[in-house]
Amino acid sequence: MPVTVRRLTPGDADALTALMDRARERGDVDAASPWLEHGFRASMVPPGMAAVAEDGDELVGAVLPDLKAIVVEPERRLQGIGERLVDAGCEIVRGQGGAALFLGCRPG
Repeated sequence: MPVTVRRLTPGDADALTALMDRARERGDVDAASPWLEHGFRASMVPPGMAAVAEDGDELVGAVLPDLKAIVVEPERRLQGIGERLVDAGCEIVRGQGGAALFLGCRPG
């Protein structure tokens, strides 16, 4: 099944929290907002202000522009998912009147 990139919805809260917790445990969000090193709560991101990559019913990535974070599950990297999430993040920022998307990420 192809990966779909779409805006975050309230129904994504548990899956997004699990995705971000796994990323934090791996150290993948160390270069993003300092708030993420202490844990993630879905309430930190309003619906529509982030985008997720979904494969079937599983979230495999997310971009959270306000938190300067992008995450893609390690086994799903190098498949163009990150690029699509960056594009979605740019769209979110432009929708807020912004001109640039700033993200912190670890190479890998």
